[in-house]
Amino acid sequence: MTDPTAVLSEILGPKGWLSGSDSEPYQRDWLNRYGVPPLGVARPASTAEVAAVVNVCREAGLAVVPQGGNTGLCGGAVAEQPNAVIVSLSRMAAIGKPDLDSGS
Repeated sequence: MTDPTAVLSEILGPKGWLSGSDSEPYQRDWLNRYGVPPLGVARPASTAEVAAVVNVCREAGLAVVPQGGNTGLCGGAVAEQPNAVIVSLSRMAAIGKPDLDSGS
């Protein structure tokens, strides 16, 4: 298989794939207790990009760590092993049209 980080970079572009020092703000939990440097941080802008990221990671055998705002205090949104990709949902901030029938 091709280098998964290169594939993720191609899928997400420079704003959507962070590695090295650019990924540091995503690496540790809020209290700076947990987290190891991941392979990188995927910042998808659509559900299609999320699906593509998860598929690449699955095929490469990489751990996927979902991250909302990274404000948790128990280390659940940071990598615990270096062969992980953090999937930050920070670029997916738009709110869809309300569904009045279902109340959502």
